[in-house]
Amino acid sequence: MALRVLRGPATALPPSEKAREMYFAIADKSGVTLESWRLIFNERDLKGFYGGGEGDFAVLDGVLVASIKEDADNANKAGPTTGEGGTEGPAPPKPDLFAFRRLFVDVEPAGDWSFSAEVLLDKTSTLAGLCFGKKADGRFCGVGLLPKGYVDLATLGASDGKPLTRNKVDLAAGWNKLRVDVAGTRVVVTLNGQEVVDFLFETRAE
Repeated sequence: MALRVLRGPATALPPSEKAREMYFAIADKSGVTLESWRLIFNERDLKGFYGGGEGDFAVLDGVLVASIKEDADNANKAGPTTGEGGTEGPAPPKPDLFAFRRLFVDVEPAGDWSFSAEVLLDKTSTLAGLCFGKKADGRFCGVGLLPKGYVDLATLGASDGKPLTRNKVDLAAGWNKLRVDVAGTRVVVTLNGQEVVDFLFETRAE
């Protein structure tokens, strides 16, 4: 009952910060949520999406397809990277750099939430995955699938992406089902039904 009363002011525009704090506190303690599954992509067009990357995305046969090439807008900007660095020993492998675009859709859950999508990896893919975060401060997290057989959880923002964890996984070419579950400060990622990431942030704000 308390969650139903608080949900209105917690999700209003602008939201009540006090109601949001109370909603999250009750949800965390009770383990109860009012959220349910809903579609954020209608499989027909880019309605509801925005962010400057619209020209690099298209809907083909019900699938959201990205075709992103390096150009004057993204050639020299910091973007997602892979690879490791170091100052001692053999020269480290050069990181893989990716030209990227951002395409946003506004969906704000009131408590714990899950995000699921099928992503395609083929012989031309360099990176595929899901991003989520807060539009207000430009802080995001990304779950990336790398064709070499890794899944990354990283923070993304105005500066370089910060990798949080990297795990070796079995990746096959074709469609892969990726799911992100957020409960309190815990993020769990499953790939094709197999848990591949379990990460605990210090606060919800992260």
